[in-house]
Amino acid sequence: IQALPGVVASSDFSSKIYVRGGAADQNLFLFDNAVVYSPVHFFGLFSTFLVEGIDDVQFYKSGFPAQYGNRLSSVLKMDGRAGGQDSVEEWFSKSSIKISTFAAQLHTEGHKGPARWVLAGRTTYIGYILDLCNSIGLLDLDLDYEFTDLQGTFMYDFSKDTRLKFSYYIGKDRLEFEPLYMDWGNVAIPLGFYHRINGDWDYNATLAYSKFYQTMKVSDLMSIEMLLYTFAGKQWLNYRGIDNHTFMMGYELEYDYERYQEAMASMTIKDIQKTFH
Repeated sequence: IQALPGVVASSDFSSKIYVRGGAADQNLFLFDNAVVYSPVHFFGLFSTFLVEGIDDVQFYKSGFPAQYGNRLSSVLKMDGRAGGQDSVEEWFSKSSIKISTFAAQLHTEGHKGPARWVLAGRTTYIGYILDLCNSIGLLDLDLDYEFTDLQGTFMYDFSKDTRLKFSYYIGKDRLEFEPLYMDWGNVAIPLGFYHRINGDWDYNATLAYSKFYQTMKVSDLMSIEMLLYTFAGKQWLNYRGIDNHTFMMGYELEYDYERYQEAMASMTIKDIQKTFH
């Protein structure tokens, strides 16, 4: 996506995208219609989503449809993969384990009867690698950092025209570098329902829960906490009776809750002088 016209990256070490001059937080990221507010790890160095669990990606740089509002620059819509094989029913299909210098990843999927699923997870051990480099003299950096990702999709076909889809994404970062401590993360849980009425009409509905949180502490001097919840419900009808056109009718209800809390330590001038002596 960073290589597409109109899209740039801040550097070769960042997975954030900047579309047509907009800021990175002006892009809407959706996972099965659930908002993911900060889809990066370590301030943009690592991407969050696991490609084994993604089926389709739609990217709108401008002129995006009305149902994808609330952002200025772009919309990146990702759909969770159903998992398994169409012709084979088995509990574990196409399972994989990936190990790299800084992270390990596990993925499995299956298909039994009307049910199909994908489960994937990833964790990093950057902190242990840095400890090893420090012990053998390659580095002199006291940094404790880790991130984890859990992602999955479960789909159940009631019939060839009706299905229920449940997905989830959970990501967390933790950084400790004396005297600084930070942790932040995302939770996105969408539940979708699809029914094809006939060859021209289909009905869709989604209930979605999203959460983003961030905590920052500087020793005992300062503490900042930020929390954002989103509950969204969407329903829409599609009419596909005209070639190369789709007419859509629907609505969306969304409730957002945000909390910001800041605490400063109460110290006298004498206490400060002792602290920084």
